[in-house]
Amino acid sequence: MHCIVRANGNSHRTYVDPYGNGVASATGVTGDHVRRHHDLIVSDLVRLLNDAGVRTKGGHTGSCKGTFNKCVDTRLPDEDGERKVQGIIPDIIIDARGSGGGPFIGMCNRLVGRQTLGEHKTLATTSISVQARVERIRQQYLQHARDLDRRYPGSTFEQELRTYGLDGALCVLVSGPFANLSEDFKLLVDLIAREKATAWIEKRNVTPKAALALFKLGVVRHLGLFVTRGWSQLIIDRWRDAATGRPHLSAAASAAGLNADADFSSSNPRHSGYCGMHVPGA
Repeated sequence: MHCIVRANGNSHRTYVDPYGNGVASATGVTGDHVRRHHDLIVSDLVRLLNDAGVRTKGGHTGSCKGTFNKCVDTRLPDEDGERKVQGIIPDIIIDARGSGGGPFIGMCNRLVGRQTLGEHKTLATTSISVQARVERIRQQYLQHARDLDRRYPGSTFEQELRTYGLDGALCVLVSGPFANLSEDFKLLVDLIAREKATAWIEKRNVTPKAALALFKLGVVRHLGLFVTRGWSQLIIDRWRDAATGRPHLSAAASAAGLNADADFSSSNPRHSGYCGMHVPGA
């Protein structure tokens, strides 16, 4: 067990467990790694959905900021009110109103045939499960809409929220340590696999069941690897900023989701050893 502190020495000491949870959840760490980790996952989900032919908004395809604009007179919110309105903007809007046809009609997936709001959260603690976090997010989102309606009489935030999904049900996507994902990721996997399988079987002699299984496997493998690598990258980046005091990545490397320092090859002089300045005994 190693004790880490923030580079300026003012943060509470955090013990690093074998899985890096202490690094991921440490407070006062410089850099914007958690937000970048969150945004990379959102953009990847949007890309997967769009590639499957599901119209999706969010991530790299554009903001969802205008989702609740019509719910309140734009002249009403003050600065604090603007922040509260920002808090109900979803990460993703999944438009599956034209999806789920072909051989998969009748298969249950509450995203199919609807426009659904998606919210992604990262979870950097083992003190709560991803599903418990999901339930909190659902309750908080609905409460947020009701609070805004009370703050601005005559507004329609809750009414608008309920026009999405199944009576306002969110698609809540929580990604925890090492690809520990919430149940709603299954909805996305199934939706993506259905659309890809439908297009695939039109040109190949394969049963719908086999095609669906094949594409589900591919999406699950991709998400598992992508989110696990993102979690590992988060730990590396936060460890560097919390303990080593080394400079941040270049903007180009950060935008690409890369870490030039994460070289684990045997030719790297730092391989299998820590060379930081701010860890006692290092």
